[in-house]
Amino acid sequence: MFSKLNKHIETIFIDTDSTNFDIKDKVNVILSPSLYWIKKISLPVTKLKDVKPLLPSIFEDILPAGNYSYSAYKDGNEFLVFAYEDKKILELIKTKGISQKQLNNIYFAQNELSNITKAMKINETQSIYVKDGIVVLLPCCWIKEHGYLNLNDINLSKKHINLKQYNYMIDDKSIYTILILCFIFTIFSAIEYGINLQNIDNLKKKKDEVFQQYSLKPTMFQNNSLLSNYKKINKTQTKLRDLISTVLSLRLPKTTKITLIDSNKKKLIVHFKSVDINSKMQIESQLKNKNYLSSLKKDILSVEFKL
Repeated sequence: MFSKLNKHIETIFIDTDSTNFDIKDKVNVILSPSLYWIKKISLPVTKLKDVKPLLPSIFEDILPAGNYSYSAYKDGNEFLVFAYEDKKILELIKTKGISQKQLNNIYFAQNELSNITKAMKINETQSIYVKDGIVVLLPCCWIKEHGYLNLNDINLSKKHINLKQYNYMIDDKSIYTILILCFIFTIFSAIEYGINLQNIDNLKKKKDEVFQQYSLKPTMFQNNSLLSNYKKINKTQTKLRDLISTVLSLRLPKTTKITLIDSNKKKLIVHFKSVDINSKMQIESQLKNKNYLSSLKKDILSVEFKL
């Protein structure tokens, strides 16, 4: 099924010296050996998953500075390990006239052309040759070729790679670190959210207890209105107490007495008996900072204070 599908898709060989392609449909791309580093090694492990963590250290002595991805495949009792730069390969493919959307699968020449028994011409100037199990690219003049290699006759393997478009911006280790930090942040956020919900629930319970204890209204609007009313009452009562205290502290003539102290919501009324013009002036001189109205009828002085 896989090879039948491949026959419907053109296969091309990409190298830095390749000419530009005029491609309209999807293509499979075989990468020239010049686009990757390869080693054939024996390791004291048997599983690929145990090899992959070792790949950066395997290549550290030969790779120039860059951002690399790595792949590994079993080859009998040995391993074929690869290092390559996603960014450079993708940029090269683009310069050869192939867009990202046109890429079907990408392969190493090593995995697809290692069964060639003779040197084969890959283009006008280069040939593919297998030496000691490793696929190499040589100038045509270095070796005798046996005709052109027809890539579309090759049954491609399942060993294709996925190039990471943004690999040069952030590596896998950084991605894993970011994911771990995001996970930890999510956990802490969830815990904080749960604590906040619990606090909100506790506040609601305390609010209900306070409302019940003090017989408060069911809504804050009603309670605010009630509070405003109480503030007005408190202000009036405070002013009333101050005025009564002032009246009781007055220095009155010996014959003058207070016969009435009364109040309503708007005013405080005080009557003084045995008052003449002089004693009236004496009393009012002590009330000069107060807002009041006074009247003298016979010997009764009536004073009204506004609350």
